[in-house]
Amino acid sequence: MKYLIYLIITLLPSLALAQSGMLKGKVIDSDGKSISGASVQARLSGNITKTNEHGEFSMPTILTADTVEISFVGYETFRQFISSGIFHTITLVPKTISLEEVQINTGYQTKAKERLTGSFAQVDNKLFNQQVSPDVLSRLEAITSGLTVVGRATGGQGQIRVRGLSTINGIRDVLIVVDNFPYEGNINNINPNDVESITVLKDAAAASTWGAKAGNGVVVITTKKGKLNQPFTIEFNSNLTVTEEPDLYYQPKIPAAEIIGLEQFLFSKQYRFSDTVNNQRPPFSPVYELLFKRRRGLISATDSAALIDQLKASDIRREFLRHMYGKAINQQYAINMRGGSSKMAWLFSSGFDRNIDNLSATYTRFNLRFENTYMPVKNLQVFSSVYISGSKSKNGKPGYGDLSSSAGVQPYIQFTDENGTPVPFATKYRQAYLDTAGAGKLLNWNYYPLNDYQYVNKTTDLLDILTNAGLQYKLTSYLSVDLKYQYQQ
Repeated sequence: MKYLIYLIITLLPSLALAQSGMLKGKVIDSDGKSISGASVQARLSGNITKTNEHGEFSMPTILTADTVEISFVGYETFRQFISSGIFHTITLVPKTISLEEVQINTGYQTKAKERLTGSFAQVDNKLFNQQVSPDVLSRLEAITSGLTVVGRATGGQGQIRVRGLSTINGIRDVLIVVDNFPYEGNINNINPNDVESITVLKDAAAASTWGAKAGNGVVVITTKKGKLNQPFTIEFNSNLTVTEEPDLYYQPKIPAAEIIGLEQFLFSKQYRFSDTVNNQRPPFSPVYELLFKRRRGLISATDSAALIDQLKASDIRREFLRHMYGKAINQQYAINMRGGSSKMAWLFSSGFDRNIDNLSATYTRFNLRFENTYMPVKNLQVFSSVYISGSKSKNGKPGYGDLSSSAGVQPYIQFTDENGTPVPFATKYRQAYLDTAGAGKLLNWNYYPLNDYQYVNKTTDLLDILTNAGLQYKLTSYLSVDLKYQYQQ
C-alpha cells in the first residue's frame, strides 16, 4: 500500500504541468516592427502556427510551459522555454552574412572581384582538380565556359580560343600568363599538379592591362607557393587513366557494296580509262584493278566476281579497329613538398607523365620546380624560382582519315590478306606500275598501312627552362616596391 501512495505523490508535479493552456505572444524585429508570417512551433506538443499581420500568435498547448521555436527568412531562429498564460514579446535578430572577398589575379595585379571590370572565369584548386588529365588544357577546357581548344594532337597545344574567333586575318593566339609573366612556351609543359588557380579574362577589358596581345583573351595561371611559418607538408599524387577505342561507326557511311556497284557502273561507261595512258601513272581502286584484269583476260569472270564479293563484305573501319586502334593509357605521378619558417619559405615539386594514345603514339614529360622566398630583414622579401620541363613525343599508327590517295580511299580497303600478310595501298602511283618499275632493281616503293609507321620516326624533343627572381619591399601599409625578372629558354 505504501508503494501506491509513493507513486501517486511522485506523479503530482507532472499532473500539474499537464494542465492545458494558451501560448501567446508577438514577434517583432530589432526596430520594433511586427513580423508577419513567422513560423511558430511548440516543440513538445508539436503544434505549429504563424504570426498574423500584427505579428501576434496564439496556440493551445497541453503543457503550461513548452519550448517555442520561431523562425523567419533573414533572421536567426529563436528557441526558448516559455510559460503559458503570459503574453510574450519576442524580438528576432537579423542574420549576419559574411561575404568572403574573392580576389582575382589578372596576372599583373590582384584585385577584388567587385573592382574588376570585364568578363572573366575563375577556377580554383578544388574545381581544377575535379578533372583527371595529364595537362592543363584538358582540365581547363572541361570546366571553363567560353574556352575551347581546336586542332589538338598528342603533346601539342592546339589553338586556344576564348569566346570563339576574335579576328579573321590577325593573330589568334591567346595570351598565357604564368605567375605574373607572359609565358612563351607550350602550356602542356606545365604540370597541372603545380597549379593553384586559373583565371580566364574573356574580353577586351584585359587589353587595358596587357595591351594588344590580350585582344584574344588571357589565361592567367597561378602556381602553388611556399608560405612563411608553414609546417612541412608533402603531397603525392598518382593518376592512371584508361580510354576506350573511338566509335568509328558513330557517323553513318555508305556501305561498301553500294560504292562497288557505283564503281562497276562507272567502269562500264569507261570512266577514267584515259588515265591508263597517263605518264604520271595515277592509281586506281582495287575494284577497278580487278575489272581491268578481267577485261584483259588475266582473270576469269567467276574469280573476279568472287574477289569483288569479298570486298563487299569488307569495312575499312573494322580494319582500323582491328589493327590500328587500342586503349589509351595515361600515367601521371607528382610529388610536392613545401614548408616555411619565420624567415624563409620553400617549395619543391616534381612530376613525371607517360601517355600512350589510341594509335600507340607516346608522350613523356618530366617537371622539376624549386622556389624559395627569403626575408632577411623586416618588410623585405627576396624570392627566386627555377622551373625545368622536358617532353618527348613519338608518332604512332595512322588513324581513321589519315590515309590519302588520288584515287580516293574506298570503304572496303583491307590492311591484310586472308593469310595475315600486309597488303599495299596505292597512294600516288598505280599498283601495277609499282610492281614492275625498275625491273626489280629498285627498292620497294609500296606503302603498307599496317606496318609502315614502324619505319617512320617522327620525334619531338622539347626542353623548357624558366627562371624568376625578384624582391619586394613594403614601405608603408599601403605602398610597396615590387621588382621582378624572368628568363625563359
